[in-house]
Amino acid sequence: MRISPPPYGQHCVFLGVTGSGKSVLARELLTRYQSYFVFDMQESMKLSGVVVRDPANAAKLINKGTPRIIYRPRRIYQEREISNYILDKLLDSSSSENPHPRIIYIDEIFQLGYMQSFPDNLPKGMTFSRQRQLSFWISTQRPKLIPTNILAQASHFFVFYQNNEGDKERIAEFAPRSDEFLAAEDSLQYQDYRFIYINHTNMTFQLYNKLRVRA
Repeated sequence: MRISPPPYGQHCVFLGVTGSGKSVLARELLTRYQSYFVFDMQESMKLSGVVVRDPANAAKLINKGTPRIIYRPRRIYQEREISNYILDKLLDSSSSENPHPRIIYIDEIFQLGYMQSFPDNLPKGMTFSRQRQLSFWISTQRPKLIPTNILAQASHFFVFYQNNEGDKERIAEFAPRSDEFLAAEDSLQYQDYRFIYINHTNMTFQLYNKLRVRA
């Protein structure tokens, strides 16, 4: 069984503890796209692209239409207002009349902010980015803490090993046949790199034994 990279305009979430395989799958999928912007706050994503460390230069690259950008902001720039600024630039870079497709990947969403410092332009932007062919891909260890209005807009869930019951139950809220899903999730083991793929569009889920991506 293989995963087909979702089309531009569809949102994805990658869920699992550190070392479970979520970033590996996200990176492998991203290589199939011509255009992406990666919030690499942990500086762990090995991808081709222009690396930038300050928001002003990131905004210039977005405005120029640079296809592959890796954003690794210095600590002084890791603030809510700056994250909102970059998200605004990304959202303004495309329109329904003149779309410029792009994947916007956030490697560990809580690196952008937590609770009151969470960037409010993210959930708002996700609501109208589909028509602009902009996809938000979000990765996190703690799905229980992600706002509902973010998870509810995801079309694709890639669920790796979770060690917190609250996180498992949170994901089950968005899974078909939640009891069956929880049984499948309980079968996952740390670093066996298996995962469950939930297609929220057609309300199906499938257990995958290996990381495979369709070319």
